[in-house]
Amino acid sequence: VEKGRVDEVALDIKGLIKGTSLEGSPVIPVSSAIGSGIDALKALIVREAKNVPARPEAGFFRLPVDRSFSIKGFGAVVTGTVASGRVQKNDEALLFSRKQIPRPVKIRGIQSHFKAADAVCAGQRAALNLSSISHTDIERGDVLVSTDLDSASKSAAVYFEFLDSMKKPVKNHSLLKLHHLTDETTARVAFIDIKEALPGAKTFGQIKLKEPMVIMRG
Repeated sequence: VEKGRVDEVALDIKGLIKGTSLEGSPVIPVSSAIGSGIDALKALIVREAKNVPARPEAGFFRLPVDRSFSIKGFGAVVTGTVASGRVQKNDEALLFSRKQIPRPVKIRGIQSHFKAADAVCAGQRAALNLSSISHTDIERGDVLVSTDLDSASKSAAVYFEFLDSMKKPVKNHSLLKLHHLTDETTARVAFIDIKEALPGAKTFGQIKLKEPMVIMRG
């Protein structure tokens, strides 16, 4: 498209993200047709990636499942991004699912970005081949965890931070939809010291969940 159209859309984008956490972010026009802007985009990604703090490998292993399928000769495979901790080939793990009680499984094999790996840690994409379970017993929202993390919870103490851009107040004991990792459920909020949360409010309280989740501090 012509430069005028590119400039117009760039201004639209800056207006759209004004007042959000993305305000001030660079806008990089690119063209897949002629390749313009691609090098600038790659350079920006490299610069930003260097500013991302490394995630610690210590702590409980958690992999929220985003897909499950079967490969002939191997059996059940799950994919996801490791949320915390580290797991190695041949480790034992637990699968938390709404369908059943936590089930023990074994990590038969690991791939990351289509390459075989001996281990994966927090922040890495992973495909894990599991034994002792069928892929039909696993669905998006399930969580694969280390064996020492043996319980899920239907409540959690939390610190709320409400956006300035929130359209209307949130009343105490409201029912909201909670998204956590690859799962979601309804949650009732309970504030400690306010009757309703106005835009920009910050307060302590609790969430009570319809379905149990493996929620951790941080």
